[in-house]
Amino acid sequence: MLTRCAVLMAAGALAFSIGLAGCATGTSHHDADVAHEHAEGDIHAHEHGDAAAGAMPSDAGALSGDLVAGVREVKVEAFRYGYRPDPIVVKKGEKVRLIATSTDVTHGLGIEGLGINLELAPGEESTAEFTAQTADEFHIHCTVYCGSGHGDMHGTLRVID
Repeated sequence: MLTRCAVLMAAGALAFSIGLAGCATGTSHHDADVAHEHAEGDIHAHEHGDAAAGAMPSDAGALSGDLVAGVREVKVEAFRYGYRPDPIVVKKGEKVRLIATSTDVTHGLGIEGLGINLELAPGEESTAEFTAQTADEFHIHCTVYCGSGHGDMHGTLRVID
């Protein structure tokens, strides 16, 4: 069984640390265009800590998600006590749509530097669209109490040039 700070990649069985405990607690404050939308949607439950769960993080420089009609769509799963993918990596100036779900209990997804604060109820999908104006790292945190590990639920949004 893996800890939340280690991920086992099914293809190749490679274990490595993603250092969630070392996430910076500060946030970056930069100009950004932000829009929020909340809609019913399906979620896909996974067993967490299992290689079959598809818990494969983004490489430091690999872009997350896919380009769809000029918008980078990134599907984000919140679970006790983390986010997938982590980090989320996007390009500066690129329009981004985060499509977020919870796989277990209600969580939040807050990115203060971008003015994003989503509530993620199980069985529903929430989205946020933004265009980050500055290459930087933004701290992601859970904004809804979700259990004993709530205070340790962090992630990173990396905007690269």
